Amino acid sequence: METAASMAENIAACLRARVNGTDESGNTFQVALPEAEQKLSFSFNVWKKKDRIVIRALFPADETRHPMRAPVWFEPTMTVSIAKPAEQIAKDIQRRLLTDYPKALAEVLALRDARNATRMAKRARLAELAELVGVRLEEGNHQNEKFSMHGIGRQQKVEVHLLSNDVRIDASWISMDQAKRILSILVDH
Repeated sequence: METAASMAENIAACLRARVNGTDESGNTFQVALPEAEQKLSFSFNVWKKKDRIVIRALFPADETRHPMRAPVWFEPTMTVSIAKPAEQIAKDIQRRLLTDYPKALAEVLALRDARNATRMAKRARLAELAELVGVRLEEGNHQNEKFSMHGIGRQQKVEVHLLSNDVRIDASWISMDQAKRILSILVDH
């Protein structure tokens, strides 16, 4: 009986691909296809599917490391019998998965790029506000859409949240004079 590792290697070879690695259990293999950013996973000995190989088209994560999902029109998973020869499994993958995978991946990559561009523009606007009050944003934390300032020796705290194009400012324990100045600015505009 062929091992999962050798079977994964044989299927990958039929697809002109290469096995990039495996999980800790040794039952799931990531396969890089020759086309840019196209990856599959082969899972052997999956619960209730011991006689099947579960094959998934993989999608990249966005800038915040959240995995992107397949478009609703694309089914990214298929199963095949473990008893089939590698050449037949590769043909099934080509026919059932790889026909639409490039289009689905292009759609996901375009969405990822648009989300990342929006996130970076939002981060630039937040950095502009932080610079006004001398606060430095954390580098590399692209999920952070707010910053805080704390008063000296008191519980004074001001948080600035960026919500799309609007800004929410939460202030606690500020002085009456500070509150009057903030409110007067808001009334003037």
